[in-house]
Amino acid sequence: AFIFNFNLYLSDLKSVKLHFNLFQHLLFSMFTINLLTQSVRGLSARLYNIPVPSFGIIFVFGLLPRFNVFIDRHHDMPLNSNLVIISSSLIARFILFSLGISLWLISRGSGTLLPLLGSMLSLSSLVSFFIVANPLMRSDGYRLLAHYFQMPNLRQRANKAFISLFKKQPEVIEQYTGNKLALRIYALASIIFMIALGTFISFVLSNWLLTNYHGFGIVIFLLILFLAVLSLYRKKRTRKKLKAEKKSIEPLRNNPAIEPIVRTSKLANHQADFIDEKKKSYSLLPILLPLLLLCLLLLPFKYEPGGSAEIFPISSHEIYAETSGVVEHIYANTGDWVNK
Repeated sequence: AFIFNFNLYLSDLKSVKLHFNLFQHLLFSMFTINLLTQSVRGLSARLYNIPVPSFGIIFVFGLLPRFNVFIDRHHDMPLNSNLVIISSSLIARFILFSLGISLWLISRGSGTLLPLLGSMLSLSSLVSFFIVANPLMRSDGYRLLAHYFQMPNLRQRANKAFISLFKKQPEVIEQYTGNKLALRIYALASIIFMIALGTFISFVLSNWLLTNYHGFGIVIFLLILFLAVLSLYRKKRTRKKLKAEKKSIEPLRNNPAIEPIVRTSKLANHQADFIDEKKKSYSLLPILLPLLLLCLLLLPFKYEPGGSAEIFPISSHEIYAETSGVVEHIYANTGDWVNK
């Protein structure tokens, strides 16, 4: 259906662009694709009796709200169950793409918004499928690849193998990074892709904001860029602390000499200390954001009108036919003055 009606599909996508703005696109994809795929992930985990302790909303890059299911994965989980859980969201996106195309094609002649919603659902599903399935970024495609080859720290190994080109690594790390050529190619491809993706998103977003909001759009873009960089920095810092926490907890968890009650108490206290420390790392954010906004308000820039405009006539009058029938000819052109 998609291939044989490709030209019609492209023409209908222009109507989608006219009817829905960027915010409506994001909201639509959140409550359709994002919500359904995360629900499928949670159900897949429950199929294998794996705990799903939370279901809520997270902010991607500290800006974009998205539904998220937290799955409590264990190290001793079977490979098959891991692969099913990771691939479930990819399969769900592909099914949603097929449903969207079917809805668009069936309702195309109905004269309603259904074909536009179907084409928007299929486009969003297809784009998100290729983004999530891409193994060059930390997504389900990457996790699927890492679990299939039983290398949960694939990105770390690849980075260390790439760094060894310029810096001598210890023998332990040299043995740890086997298949150096493949890992180096993967690391290089990931770096190039992430730089290209970041440049493309920055260019498109800044151009759209500048076109629609002019000088104020640049201020919004700089604020978004700052929040994105801050979110990446916090994620990296949190990852390091989580690794350190796991290393410190491991002796407590595996020590048979410690009684279970004492072990549980120590683990709980350790986790509470870690959470308090994590909260302290976020304490600067409420101070930095107002300061940044104040600095942006003090910047001199020219105010310009922006946005879309629609022109209406000064007055209008409806004309009704005195007799029933079909109007076949109108002997006047648009804009002509006519007598009574």
